[in-house]
Amino acid sequence: MEKLYKSMLFLWILMALNGSVQAHTGIRMTPFFTSSSDQGNTLEVFPNPATVKATLGYRLSGKSTVTIRVIDLSGRQIAVILNKQVLAAGQYETDLEFAKYRIMPGMYIVHMLVDKQSVSRKLIVQ
Repeated sequence: MEKLYKSMLFLWILMALNGSVQAHTGIRMTPFFTSSSDQGNTLEVFPNPATVKATLGYRLSGKSTVTIRVIDLSGRQIAVILNKQVLAAGQYETDLEFAKYRIMPGMYIVHMLVDKQSVSRKLIVQ
């Protein structure tokens, strides 16, 4: 139980930090993309909440090594969408089909690592 509490606290702090960075930059690329850093790398999950699948929209400000994974609230890795993939600058969209990864209803964190920068968004599956 203590481990679960610590994991949830860590995720709460991580989400709060992402929100404060967004508030300070004030940059909005498109209706689906919210700036999460001064470098312009973004991640958005839509629709949210979702029932069958969600779309992961992400923007890279430069050529980067990208890892995207889905983590449950206990810290377990549920799915790896991209694993150390080298991508050029630009906007990308990837569908996350819940049945393919056996994602059940609940709350998850979509975590994107771009080189050494971390961006996270919550995902609610109904």
